[in-house]
Amino acid sequence: MTYDSITEDGRLWAVKYDDCPDNALYMLFEQWNDVVWLYQFFKENMADLMSYFKITDVNEAIYDTIEV
Repeated sequence: MTYDSITEDGRLWAVKYDDCPDNALYMLFEQWNDVVWLYQFFKENMADLMSYFKITDVNEAIYDTIEV
C-alpha cells in the first residue's frame, strides 16, 4: 500500500492498494459515475436511502448522484 498526493500542497492523500491500478479516491469517483454500480449500491441500501434522504426511487438517486 502506498499513498498518492492529491493536492499540490500535500494536504490531501489517497490510499493506493498494491493490487489496484488507481488510488481509492479515483476508484470512488469512477463508481459514482457508473450507472450499473450505483443501481446495485442503491438497491442494496434502499432502507438507508429512504430513511435518511426520503428517496424511494433508485433512478432518482442515480440521477442526483451523477448530476451533483
